[in-house]
Amino acid sequence: MQALSPNDVWLSYRLAGALHNDGAAAQADAVIAALLRQHAQEPAALYAAALYLSG
Repeated sequence: MQALSPNDVWLSYRLAGALHNDGAAAQADAVIAALLRQHAQEPAALYAAALYLSG
């Protein structure tokens, strides 16, 4: 699903959350890391990563 919208910050955030909830924390962390690499200067990406890391 993420491949259909690779630039959608909030889709990546939700995917990471779903992966984490399913016990795939390493994959979830990789999604957030990729999000930060691709959108390092985008405030929404930084906010989404902070939300993910806080939860």
